Amino acid sequence: MRRLGFTLVELMVSLAVLGIVSIYLTNMLMQQNRAYTVVDQVTEVQGNARAILELLERDVRATGMAAAEAGTVCGVDNTGAPDVLFVTDGSVFKYDREKNPARFDVGAEVQGAGFIATGNNTTFTVNTLAADGMPYHDLDADGTQDSDFRPGGGVIVAERFNGGKGVACGVILANGVDLGNKTLTVNFDAGFPNATIGGAAEVFPAKRYTVNGTNELVRDGAVLAEDVEDLQVSFFFDVDGDGENDGAAEEPGTAAGNVYEADDWDNTELREIRLGIVVRGRNPDPRLPNAVPQALENRVPVAVADGFRRRVLQAAMRPRNVGHRLDGDIF
Repeated sequence: MRRLGFTLVELMVSLAVLGIVSIYLTNMLMQQNRAYTVVDQVTEVQGNARAILELLERDVRATGMAAAEAGTVCGVDNTGAPDVLFVTDGSVFKYDREKNPARFDVGAEVQGAGFIATGNNTTFTVNTLAADGMPYHDLDADGTQDSDFRPGGGVIVAERFNGGKGVACGVILANGVDLGNKTLTVNFDAGFPNATIGGAAEVFPAKRYTVNGTNELVRDGAVLAEDVEDLQVSFFFDVDGDGENDGAAEEPGTAAGNVYEADDWDNTELREIRLGIVVRGRNPDPRLPNAVPQALENRVPVAVADGFRRRVLQAAMRPRNVGHRLDGDIF
């Protein structure tokens, strides 16, 4: 008589084979999922880093346009945190050579005998809030532009034709632009020495780049990108005028050079700005348990492993409006 069904041995063999195949398929699917996740995160990280660097490069190359060379750049050089970078905001200026052929340093002149940038609530008067005669921002929402400065925006202060004084930089407070009285109220408490400017001080609108405590790259209070772990800045100042980079003495912000302090350097001698960006994935990768943060320039290394995948992009660029300007030229 023919039997129907399976024997116990046949059933056990079938289950064993099915189990092996299931384990194999599960492992394959898990590996594919991990590979997809890694590729997705790496692609996102690389895309973010390129976009960020492109934006930074555009602003850095344009800094100093229509502004005095002395006020080209400012910043905070942190060895245990991301750096802060200020560059002049050329987008607010609409330079008209025919109307104003002799003026290429269109900053607002600070009124008074001298200027000291200290504290987080410094108020000073300027001769105009739009030195080019064409305001950019509409602060009172009446449909008419009324100021090149705006709350939350950065400022760089320099002595007009004396870069040796160094610079000061800060952030305009909320309600820190008084249109009627032509005053600016600025937080200069940046955690680093600001220069003491003389009686010919000018203030220039500036863009401020920094990385906040939640790994977001911020420009003037607006978040540009997430998962940005670090921004490091270093400089080359041609102090001896020989046109060559002579190493640490002319490279503040590098591992071998001094810490950059804005009151120590003459921006008319600035020849190059170097940027380093560290972007990381959204989540740790369990296959990289020993991955640690990357230290660029003079950033002190952190040896705590956190497992994040990272990408580092570095670029060196020469501000095209600095170092070769003739009288009357703005480019």
